Formats: sequence, C-alpha cells, structure tokens
Amino acid sequence: MPVKNAKEKIVQSAIRLMLDKGYAGTTVDEICENAGVSKGSFYHFFKSKEDIGVAALDGFIKRGEELMRLGHFMEVEDPIQRAFAYLDHAETVSKDLWGDGCLLGNFALDLARTHPAIRARVTALFDGTIDKLAQIFQPIADFREDGPTGIQLAEQYIAMLEGSIVLAKAHDDWKRIPRGIQAFRGYLRLLAV
Repeated sequence: MPVKNAKEKIVQSAIRLMLDKGYAGTTVDEICENAGVSKGSFYHFFKSKEDIGVAALDGFIKRGEELMRLGHFMEVEDPIQRAFAYLDHAETVSKDLWGDGCLLGNFALDLARTHPAIRARVTALFDGTIDKLAQIFQPIADFREDGPTGIQLAEQYIAMLEGSIVLAKAHDDWKRIPRGIQAFRGYLRLLAV
C-alpha cells in the first residue's frame, strides 16, 4: 500500500467514524480496522488520537471546499446574485456536505475545553470559513447602511447552518439543512431590497 494512500485512508476512516460515533466514542483501533491499516502505520503518521482529530478536521474542510468549488457561483458577475448563487449551490450539495453532520460543530461542542490543539484548529477553520463567506456576503451588507456587516452575515450563516445540522441529526432528517439555507436566503433577500 503506498504511503500517501495509507495516510489518506486513516484520515477518511477517522472522519467517518468521528461523524458517526463522536471523537470520544472512536478508538484508534477502530480507525485502523476501518482503514485496513496496522496500528504501526497509524503511529507512523500520527503521534496521538488528538493528531488524527486535527487531521480529520482538515480533511473534512478540504472535502467541503472541493464540493463548493464545483459550483459556478464565482462565474456570476453581479456580486449580489453571486451570493445567492453560492447559497443555491450550498443547498444543492447540502446532503453530501452535512448529511452526516459537521465535524467542526461536533468538535467545538465536545472538545473545546478539553483538547486545546483541537479547539485551536476548530477556531482557525471557523474563522477562515467566516472570512471567505464575509467576502461573498459583503455586497449584500453594502446594500444597506443600517444592516449587518459581511462578517455578521457570515457568522449568522454559520450559526444557522450548525443549528440546522443539529436539528437534522435530532430528527434524522437531513432536509432540515436545505430548509435552513432557504430561510437564510429569504433573510438576505429582505436585506437586498
């Protein structure tokens, strides 16, 4: 098995298991078994479970960014319409992106106080995502002098999205996620008039 392939299998295994069972409920042995690698291979790439947790976060975000890049919203010339096209694409891929949950949200809730390295990575990933979203939503924020800023809209979007993911898990109904995105789109439409 090629070295790069083994590492990627470990990361993907960790993402799947940690989305399904949580960080605490997932063992290194389970990750190795699910990935089809030895424990020695695991420790060749990762010093600890916390290290694989950080790598799983990065892998989760990378996959999400790849799915979002498939959208054509950046080709839309009008910046306000581009923001709506972004939301349209997010709604379209919502099941693939968050149908099994969100590793960032899970880790933020479960590990922020007990695992400083994971909390730091979660914070950095959320902040990076918010910064990217703020650029997308800023034209709508600029539309109204008395409205929220692009950063505030990005934070509201993340809060809505994480809440929708929690509701989807609680009700075992992934369709709550696109419904949340639709509601946020409606809020933005009110700001852009």
